[in-house]
Amino acid sequence: MKIKKSLLLMLSLMLIVSLTGCGEAPVETQQEPAVTQQEPAVTQQEQDEKQEKAPEIVETSLLGQAPGSVRKDFEHAVLKFFPEETGHRISQTWFRGCFDSADDFWEGANKGELNANVIMAYGRTGEAPEGTDIYGAWYVSRPLLKSMPNHITLRPEFEVLVDPEALWQVPFVDTMLIIYNPTLIDRKDVPTSWAGLADFDKQIAIPAWGCFAMRTLTYLYEIVGEDKFTQIMENGGVPALKLCRDDSRDELDNPLAAGCAVKAVLSTGTDEIRRGFAGKDIAVGIGSLQREELRLGLEDGTLGAIWPEEGAMAFPYLMAVRKNPNAADLALFDFLTKGETMQKIVFEGGWSSTLVDGPVHPIVEENKFNYYFVSLEELRNETTHRRIEEIVAEHGLHKKGCVCCP
Repeated sequence: MKIKKSLLLMLSLMLIVSLTGCGEAPVETQQEPAVTQQEPAVTQQEQDEKQEKAPEIVETSLLGQAPGSVRKDFEHAVLKFFPEETGHRISQTWFRGCFDSADDFWEGANKGELNANVIMAYGRTGEAPEGTDIYGAWYVSRPLLKSMPNHITLRPEFEVLVDPEALWQVPFVDTMLIIYNPTLIDRKDVPTSWAGLADFDKQIAIPAWGCFAMRTLTYLYEIVGEDKFTQIMENGGVPALKLCRDDSRDELDNPLAAGCAVKAVLSTGTDEIRRGFAGKDIAVGIGSLQREELRLGLEDGTLGAIWPEEGAMAFPYLMAVRKNPNAADLALFDFLTKGETMQKIVFEGGWSSTLVDGPVHPIVEENKFNYYFVSLEELRNETTHRRIEEIVAEHGLHKKGCVCCP
């Protein structure tokens, strides 16, 4: 037993000596354990956020109706700056006059569809032929529009314009005022209210042709009532409405258009305009801030404006997006309503933004946003339209009771 133990001990010593090799310390081999790095699991929320952040370049389209004075600027801004600022494409833009826009809008509405992903149009209403009532197209198209509550925030003064279902938005308005020529009449002699026009026994330049016609007359009718409206037509109406039978749709040659009403008061109208007003100088009229002639006239003093006691007429510009919009549709809507590029064009075009902190014409701010609003329902009230036509026809201001004969 002792021999076995001694033998085992000797074998162990021999093994140690052979491993140490001439007295060197044993070499320790430290082998790093293999590390397996596993990516943390990506949650569904993180996947959704990553997808949202990824730029999605898609196309949109616009049916845009803008006044002739800013139509080219609008179209240029949309075609050039929208792709640059958003990275999206726009496949088509229709910036049309009020006749063509109505045709395009109605064409889609009658088929239960929109002819563009985004619609921007003010209202032409109540005029012949049928199918030029853009407000009507808006109502027919409501089931096709996306509800966008609180997407834009309006000033408290404009909250009356909010659509209860948020299917259309009103990002800006046009402003209609009583205007006058200070070289022809003293300011103190100019009526200070819409009702006061009924007691003014001289001619008044009233927009009564084209896109502004029935809107202006309906506003006037609603504000002053039928008796005073009739008196205004008798005292200060525009007898040249007979020219509507020769209507060439060129407002520069027609004394009934909104622009020519301003030109008539400014006394810079063409011979055709002056013939429309029986060759007389017109001292007082109803004018739109959208007209450059009025804005420039207010700046240099060649024209004056009265903010009527009842409030200025506010013509809304409506905008909407199709149901189930893509990213480009929403980007275009925001570009048109909130973007600095379009806000600048809107302001320079005489419109006033309805948005909180949006740009407005100085005269609007000076008069504390005192607007008179007529609802869209009333603006397109056919019974009211027919009564207006009857009054105007009865007093010889319109050929066969026609407000517009395109």
